[in-house]
Amino acid sequence: MVQNKKDIFERLRNGETIPSGDPQAYKMREASYATKKLLNLMNNSSDPAEIRDLLRKIIGSEIDESTALFTPLYINYGKHTKIGKNVFINFDCTFLDLGGITIEDNTFIATKVCLLSEGHPLSPKDRHSLTVGHIHIKKNAWIGANATILPGVTIGENSVVAAGAVVSKDVPSYTGESDGEPRHVASPDINTEDFSAAVDYLGIQNYVDRNRIGIIGICGWAGFALNATAVDKRVKAVATTSMYDMSKVNAKGYFDATTLEQRTQILEQLSAQRWVDAENGAPAVGPKGLEDLTDVPQFVKE
Repeated sequence: MVQNKKDIFERLRNGETIPSGDPQAYKMREASYATKKLLNLMNNSSDPAEIRDLLRKIIGSEIDESTALFTPLYINYGKHTKIGKNVFINFDCTFLDLGGITIEDNTFIATKVCLLSEGHPLSPKDRHSLTVGHIHIKKNAWIGANATILPGVTIGENSVVAAGAVVSKDVPSYTGESDGEPRHVASPDINTEDFSAAVDYLGIQNYVDRNRIGIIGICGWAGFALNATAVDKRVKAVATTSMYDMSKVNAKGYFDATTLEQRTQILEQLSAQRWVDAENGAPAVGPKGLEDLTDVPQFVKE
């Protein structure tokens, strides 16, 4: 085996696989035992300030006072975990963070959640190697009890992961995972951010050239792709295809069939509906039945 001179934790941060018998593998075990000493102190404390201070020592970065942790919490390393503000982590969670775990602001982590950024190859001959993938939980997400997030997964902003779910693929923003409640929301800001999040993930893979990352936007996502390219200079190329200018369609209807008076009436109705939604405490979902599909192209009716 050719010895890799880079530090093993740097290689893990870069998403590299650690082969069986790596001469630096002992460092991972030593670090885990050092973390366990702090965990024992933290998990036996009932003082929130002391718990935050010990967690700060475990992960190696500041913990905001707005963040709350109900112990016990189990972490095998700690230094590859980043926790934002106003995060709540409930009892009995497990973080395996050698591959990296990022928890953004205003996130709920329910009891017995497992965030597993580490795994092993499926091939029996390579199974003693260690594979890693960064887990990224974005702002205001809610991870339900007993959920398991597997390596390399991104949970989008405002998304919900249902209790007991095993998540092996990315969850887009404003989405319910495994029977989570649909949000009925399309946000240009959030959908544009989803492209940049994909660039984040690709750019930390050791086999990706950061100077050759591009975006392909199809249909309704063409505009979001252009938005992302305009603001994220890491994107080096973009290609889009779309049958319609959807901004124009929303303003004037298909074939420019909506008059200014009709559009004004629609805006008045939407504005009035917001008062109804505010009073009811929940938004109404607009009708989308076949009876509404008049004066639209045939492909929409089909």
